[in-house]
Amino acid sequence: MRRFAFITVALALSCSDKSEGDSPETVDSLSGNGAGSNTAPTGTVAPSTTAGPTDTSPTSMMTSKPVNTVPPAASTSASQVQPSVNPMPTLTTAPTPTPTPSMQGIGGGPGVAPAESSTPAAGGDGPAPSVTGEPTATTETGGAGPEGSGGSMGSGGEPATGMSAKDFTCTTVFGIDATSEWYMGGFETQIDNDKWQLIYFHPGFVEDWDNLDDDVWKQSPTSACTMNSTNPDRVIFNVFGDPSDNNFMSKDTWVTGLNKAIDNIKSKYSNIKRIDLLTMTRAPGNTPCDSSNRMSIVETYVDEAIAAVADANPDLVTAPQAFFAPNCDVYKDGGPHFTDAGKPIIAKLYGDYYAAEP
Repeated sequence: MRRFAFITVALALSCSDKSEGDSPETVDSLSGNGAGSNTAPTGTVAPSTTAGPTDTSPTSMMTSKPVNTVPPAASTSASQVQPSVNPMPTLTTAPTPTPTPSMQGIGGGPGVAPAESSTPAAGGDGPAPSVTGEPTATTETGGAGPEGSGGSMGSGGEPATGMSAKDFTCTTVFGIDATSEWYMGGFETQIDNDKWQLIYFHPGFVEDWDNLDDDVWKQSPTSACTMNSTNPDRVIFNVFGDPSDNNFMSKDTWVTGLNKAIDNIKSKYSNIKRIDLLTMTRAPGNTPCDSSNRMSIVETYVDEAIAAVADANPDLVTAPQAFFAPNCDVYKDGGPHFTDAGKPIIAKLYGDYYAAEP
């Protein structure tokens, strides 16, 4: 072991002396610090720069200190060592549109765009004002109207004759005794009496008008028209069904009965141009004034039958509006007849409407 140690030392001293004897040019050439190229000489394989484990064997200790052939890093600025990254271009954000104000609906729900105003601009022509006192036509039937006024218009509307009520030469009212009570109770004083007349009969049910041989067709007119009294161009049929006839208490039986009466009117009067199917005067709310007497109301099936017949004959038949009594005091024994005090009240009810009829 001692002999091995001496040999090792001797070898180390020998290598040290040999290194000191190398010329400077040789050292500079190997180190790359000379004025020449800093690359390894041609044919010289540059040592790997990959670091490996340190060799601590005696053999490696006798090897001379290796010269670093890796060229030193050039002294450059930070920007030269790592190229700067071009910054991302700034994205110009589109301006946020101003939100349209929300049209809030009732109760917080989504609203809807307001309808275009029908109000005319200054100087423009607006809608024609409604005529004061003229009844408003609707398509409801059977509902309760304001007390003391006409109710809702039937579904028949105006016929397609293009004639105004003022154009008829003779309007004949068909009805029962109760019809005569308001007609002769003051109604005549409110209309053009020369163009109106009444034919009534007791009982005068729809079933009676269905039969041309019935006595209702043999009656002379009361307060006859000055023109065309025997051949009127308009009939207002104040319809009333027999309350004791159980076979006449449905829409279908009423449609059949009304159609028969209309056929008889057309066959009787060649000049007829319009037939109005007018229901009886209704108690307030179309509710019986006497629970044991339903003759102060109009049954739903009656309204439905009239509407059906009018719709099937739009060029001839209409369903006038319903008329409501202001209270039950106008009725005698719950209807359909009126008290003496009630007759002029009901007469004015009809008179106001027909006097203003277009």
